[in-house]
Amino acid sequence: MSDAAEIVAIDVFEAAQAAGEPVTVAFVKRRIGEPLAHAPECACGRCEVAAVARMAHIWRVATAWERSTAATKRCRAR
Repeated sequence: MSDAAEIVAIDVFEAAQAAGEPVTVAFVKRRIGEPLAHAPECACGRCEVAAVARMAHIWRVATAWERSTAATKRCRAR
């Protein structure tokens, strides 16, 4: 399950970075809602991974990456 959360967290983190938004619980819900809405016969894999991953774990992983990225940017700006 941890691996599933990390796979989904990659998508959430990258989408938040591209949108210039912080990773929030609401953002995670919106982002995982898309693959969860796929048809049952879908074979993309994203929907299955999103279904087994826990939202709280996705949020924790994505926010940790967000904090790490922000810290790296601050260090490089010095």
